[in-house]
Amino acid sequence: MSVLIAIDPSSTVISYAVFVGPPLEWQLIQCGLLLPDKGKLPATVRIDQLCIGLGQVIRRYMTDGVDAVVEIMGTKQYTARKERRSALPLVALAMGRAWGVCVAELGYHVHPVDVAWTQGTTKAIRQAHAAAEYSNLYDPAQDTGADAADAICLGEYWIERRE
Repeated sequence: MSVLIAIDPSSTVISYAVFVGPPLEWQLIQCGLLLPDKGKLPATVRIDQLCIGLGQVIRRYMTDGVDAVVEIMGTKQYTARKERRSALPLVALAMGRAWGVCVAELGYHVHPVDVAWTQGTTKAIRQAHAAAEYSNLYDPAQDTGADAADAICLGEYWIERRE
């Protein structure tokens, strides 16, 4: 049996989805959001807290057949909102630290996927898909930013391209 952990990191939340696969069909067994402590924290402390939680998730599912797929920023900026562009260095830092945690835990079993994979669909579409396909594990009311839905759909995207 193989395990795939799909990870969508940012500077405020890391979402993840855990799939188990062959010899059976791939199945989602858990998804969730890693959040920092409440309160005003320096960005680096917040990112550290998120990455510590990510390491705990990876170790919980550690077997010989674990891979991680991590959404990364490519060369293009996909946000039209100017106020979000100033946060890009923090997002890049968060993605780099999340990538480092994955490599430290899993070695060469970490695979990047450019954020461009989301082009052509909206967060609302991905969230509706996750809710319809995985109603027993995914609650859109608990995922107001559709971050966990993105991790689920990222995992599906990777699985479809691998097979």
